[in-house]
Amino acid sequence: MVAVVGGSGSGKSTVVAHVEDVNGANARLIAAAPDLAEAVRELLATHPAAYREPRKIDNRTDNAIRIARAAIAKAEGAS
Repeated sequence: MVAVVGGSGSGKSTVVAHVEDVNGANARLIAAAPDLAEAVRELLATHPAAYREPRKIDNRTDNAIRIARAAIAKAEGAS
């Protein structure tokens, strides 16, 4: 069993899943990656809050947008 650890972008990590079949889990994640990336791009393109700079009005939304932008940049090799 392997613990899958995720970060929230704040430097803290938490266990998000325990995976028995690591190869199967990796294969499913790789297979889903293009769809996940497209979904994040679509959310960023259509969510009104993504068009403005973070103003600390809604820290949770601002943080989610920042994480989404960083994930897309990483997926595109820009980070």
